[in-house]
Amino acid sequence: MQSKKSGYLAAVSMSLIVGFSFYFSKIALSFASPLEVLAHRFTAAAAFSAVLLLLKVLPLKITREDFLKFLPFSIFYPILFFLLQIIGLTSVQSSLASIIQATTPLFTMVLAALLLKEKVDQKKIFFLLLSLSGILYISFHKGISFEASSVLGYAFLLFSSFSSAANFILVRKYARSLGYLKITVMAVFAGFIFFNGALFIRMGLGPSLGSYKMALGTYRYLFPILFLGIPSTLFSSMLTNFSLTKLEASTMSVFHHLGTFVSIFAGVVLLNETLFFYEIIGSLLILLGVLGITLSGRK
Repeated sequence: MQSKKSGYLAAVSMSLIVGFSFYFSKIALSFASPLEVLAHRFTAAAAFSAVLLLLKVLPLKITREDFLKFLPFSIFYPILFFLLQIIGLTSVQSSLASIIQATTPLFTMVLAALLLKEKVDQKKIFFLLLSLSGILYISFHKGISFEASSVLGYAFLLFSSFSSAANFILVRKYARSLGYLKITVMAVFAGFIFFNGALFIRMGLGPSLGSYKMALGTYRYLFPILFLGIPSTLFSSMLTNFSLTKLEASTMSVFHHLGTFVSIFAGVVLLNETLFFYEIIGSLLILLGVLGITLSGRK
């Protein structure tokens, strides 16, 4: 029971960080392109991870066998997840994208039942759909337009959600033997290498280095990048991977819906956005769904 409590605490903490990351992402994207933001945030995460490794705060020894075991993780997360998400967002409304990304727990539940033999009872399905209905309710009230030209974007976002679910399954299966800290650190360095490589290829080596210095020299951009890199990428991944050693993958994945709830209220508090009645109703549905998943199975 104590073990599960620590898993739930880690999942809630992750949701709080992810919820506030939307606010900092908005700021960062006003200064740089999505690919630049990804490259910069993973650079910040990798640099901080390197400091922790050098100071032996993270006393990890990553072997060749560990790296070979990790390769499937890196393909699904961070590479495919973020890459497909970026491509999808170029042709799909952000409100509709949030609905598609909210399908991750559904994919996770199916994969967990098939590959991990996790039990999926009717209560869990009901509360999962309840939290998903909260996101749907908010998104439809904000207004969504379905365009034929965005079909490919929908597909990319769906595959991005599937990649996230596949990563949950892999972490749940191998975190105990490989170690959730090793998985986290290797994912950070994989993202650092891939997204910086992609940025340099797209822009050319010279201009890319120049834009790095220019962008990171602006404190209004640097602070959001540090938040996105360290708490939002490194710490939230640690918390997610830790909770997957304590909770079922299908249970853990639903906590990502809680991030939507947090992001709404972060917008109200930090951006002075108006809180609409439909957002309150939708947020309550999300909360009830997450609480239901958490408490299901208990007397």
